[in-house]
Amino acid sequence: RALAPDGLAICAFPGAGSLPALRGIMLAADGDRPAPRLHPAVDVRAGGQLLQRAGFADPVVDQQPVRVRYRSLARLLGDVRAMGLSACLERGGPPIDRAGHARALAAFEAAGEVVETFEVL
Repeated sequence: RALAPDGLAICAFPGAGSLPALRGIMLAADGDRPAPRLHPAVDVRAGGQLLQRAGFADPVVDQQPVRVRYRSLARLLGDVRAMGLSACLERGGPPIDRAGHARALAAFEAAGEVVETFEVL
């Protein structure tokens, strides 16, 4: 209702190709019992369909990968939190314990310098 008829809205949201390295690190941290930890992601086609269902008449959706190099897991997690991509699930998993955090750090360090992808739709 905030847009004028035939107005233009420019939106951006994370797409399905986002955070592949962090997803792997979180799987390693959870061990035998993986838990939902990251935001649900949609691909380009689903993004356009969601915009249509929200009432936008002629949505045009494009994707742009943004790659960022991280030298520490703390910095990566800080950026994810700053973007509002953490703890957004109504029923997220249980908190990661010390052993899980140690596994996450080990997985990050085993990968060396991590290049993370943020897929922006």
